[in-house]
Amino acid sequence: MDEQYDQKVPLRKQIVNDFKLYNSNVNWFVFVLVVVFSWGGWIEIFGIWAELPLIVNSLPEGWRLPSILTGFTQIGQLGSLIYLLLNQITPKHFSLKRIIFLKLLTTTGATFVLSFIWKKTFFIFGEDRSVGLLSLVLVFALCDGISTISTIPFISKFFKKEYIIPYYIGEALFALIPSVIAIIQGAGDDLGCESVQATVAKSENFSNIVFVTNETVLKPVALNPIFSVQTYFLIIFGFLLMSLVAFAILNSSLVKKEKNKEPNHKLDNLCINEFENPLLHKPKNTKLKTQHKNEKIFLLSLNFLITFFFYGILPGVQSYSTLPYGNNVFHLSINLSKFI
Repeated sequence: MDEQYDQKVPLRKQIVNDFKLYNSNVNWFVFVLVVVFSWGGWIEIFGIWAELPLIVNSLPEGWRLPSILTGFTQIGQLGSLIYLLLNQITPKHFSLKRIIFLKLLTTTGATFVLSFIWKKTFFIFGEDRSVGLLSLVLVFALCDGISTISTIPFISKFFKKEYIIPYYIGEALFALIPSVIAIIQGAGDDLGCESVQATVAKSENFSNIVFVTNETVLKPVALNPIFSVQTYFLIIFGFLLMSLVAFAILNSSLVKKEKNKEPNHKLDNLCINEFENPLLHKPKNTKLKTQHKNEKIFLLSLNFLITFFFYGILPGVQSYSTLPYGNNVFHLSINLSKFI
């Protein structure tokens, strides 16, 4: 027992020493600001996914809605490519601060609008479509794609390297916060369906004659959560507003002392110093160079496969795989997965 205890002491001391060193290099007020700023990255998109169990049966797309949202989200990633292209053509007009502020301002305002028009539909191409929700999802995806490639360079260029840690904490929270709110909100009792009288239009085979009859059909019973979908989106709007305010404070004179005293002017808006990023470092030894290249290919391929399935395929079929077991199963499967 004494030997085991002696072996644990150095590790504990090392952790304490590392924390003391980190504490001496970090302003905790700025630490919190970076966390709050960072959770504004994708919180509105994850917020919509967390609320799907309550909106999927209220919109005309029905069970197809998750797959449609997945498609719109992927289309929105073109925003990253557009930003990269424009940044190369006119770099002076695309500063990191300006782009991030515009992104946060757009998504904050759009989330506020979403809380009032998420149920708005228009008759397009022969059927009702959720124009209010889908159009804003496209706006969110365009903005968040740009955020993905601009936030880390902003932190690296204007702040100490120690502030990368709160950035990743905030990145974890933008998926967790909406799920916690949705779990608190609940989906209500899953009451199944009820029989109602409805007017049904029918036509005979090989005939243009259409007649109308009154039939008894099954209709899903409306869910009764603790608070409404509108209130939920207004709460997400509040978190985005906090992120916008935190970003404004980070660029104010209140945190001037936390900025790099000798910023690297060679860094452009989308690059990090290769000495700080091992993936960009090129070894001189030929054997090590080949090994390094193979490792990069493996890691990038693995990242592509994980992202392809996790964000491209699985979300789109989740309604078909879980809704047959009830709305509460769908609700818990979406939101509890964010805790893993």
